[in-house]
Amino acid sequence: MSGTSGVNRYGGSYASVDGKLVFGQLFSTMMAAPEPVMALEQRFLAIMGTPLAVTASGGALTLSGDKGALTLH
Repeated sequence: MSGTSGVNRYGGSYASVDGKLVFGQLFSTMMAAPEPVMALEQRFLAIMGTPLAVTASGGALTLSGDKGALTLH
């Protein structure tokens, strides 16, 4: 998989393990941005580094793990 985490591009492998979405070692470019944006990006990447439960409701997809949750609309 690959995507943009706010400032940088990231990517890596993924699998479904015991009903959760698990990402392998993620790679990322190393661009910089103002601190509020970098903090948000680091939180996003930390969440993506844990096994994630996936739920869909009302047109939103939520990924929940030990380090928080992401809701995509």
